[in-house]
Amino acid sequence: MHMNQKSLLRFFGSSGDAVPPLRNTPAVQTATATATLTAAQMLGEVLNASNGGSGASTLTTLTGTELSAAFANRVNVGDSFDLYVLNSSTSANDLLTMAGGTGVTLIGDDEIEEMDAAANVSAGLYRFRNTAVNTWDMIRIA
Repeated sequence: MHMNQKSLLRFFGSSGDAVPPLRNTPAVQTATATATLTAAQMLGEVLNASNGGSGASTLTTLTGTELSAAFANRVNVGDSFDLYVLNSSTSANDLLTMAGGTGVTLIGDDEIEEMDAAANVSAGLYRFRNTAVNTWDMIRIA
């Protein structure tokens, strides 16, 4: 089926001055120091982490079992969600390390630099993908 631009705009319920669709997103979650993340922090889409100059810290994900339970165990192999993690610390040596809980396997870089220099990448995008019952990959995308 071929649709021209005008038909597409009508199909998606937009007027001639089309705007992108909006979606409801959770409030930004926060984390400080070394901790195990909660379901709300992991499923909140954006996590702002800062340990306030306390040095390096590690954030550990839920276990694979806990992560599956957060979705009421209605998870299929291949289902995924993304979590954008910001390291908003501006103190030198406040490196943030992401670690997988039991049943969560990290693929890619686990470190997120602090924002103490313009050259540092102070955020990481992780895709969590279900690979089997209570088993997840944590894939560093960016």
